[in-house]
Amino acid sequence: MQKVFNFFSDPGHGWMAVKKRQLVELGIAAKITPYSYQRGDTAYLEEDCDVALFFEVFQKLTGEKPVLKNHFSNRSSKIRNYESYRCDSEAFRVVASVHDPRTEDDSHPEMELNSGSLEAATRQAKSWARNGYWSAVYDQRTGEAIHDFTPEASLQ
Repeated sequence: MQKVFNFFSDPGHGWMAVKKRQLVELGIAAKITPYSYQRGDTAYLEEDCDVALFFEVFQKLTGEKPVLKNHFSNRSSKIRNYESYRCDSEAFRVVASVHDPRTEDDSHPEMELNSGSLEAATRQAKSWARNGYWSAVYDQRTGEAIHDFTPEASLQ
C-alpha cells in the first residue's frame, strides 16, 4: 500500500491526495465527509477530520505511519473547485437466504445490501446469520465470497 502521500495546502486549508480505491481497501470510503473533494480516481481528504481518520486506520492496518510530501501555494488551491467527495463505491454485496448458498441457487436472495465498507457488510451478514439466515459477503469487483456465515438460530 502506498506510504507517501501528497499534501496540498493554500493559505486557508489543506488536503491529502489518495486514490479512492485505497479508501475502499481501508474500509473508510463511506466515512469520508463531503468537505473533502474528488477528481477522477483521486480523493483529496480535508485536513481536519478526514486525514486524521485515514492516518488512524492506515496505521492500525499496516503498522506504518503515512509520510506527507508537502506542496504549498500562496493562492487559493484549484482543489477547492473540484467536486465534493461522495462515496460512489459500493464495493461489497451482502446477501441472506433461507437455503445454503453453496448447495442452492443464491441468485434470488431473501435480503440484499450493498456497502462501501467491509466492516459494515460483515456486521450485517453476522446479524442476519444470528437471525437464522445463511449469509455471505461478496467483493463486487471480483464476485468472490469474502465471508460465509451459517445460521445460528432457526427461522421462526
